[in-house]
Amino acid sequence: MKRPSENPVARFQTASNAVLNFKFFQVLLANLPSPHCPPP
Repeated sequence: MKRPSENPVARFQTASNAVLNFKFFQVLLANLPSPHCPPP
């Protein structure tokens, strides 16, 4: 049985999930009031 890191499909899914999580995190941060970046 191969490890997930040796499976290109699992690697791609992991990368896609990382990108989606990063974008979701960006949107979350953008929607939160940031003290260092006040709204205009």
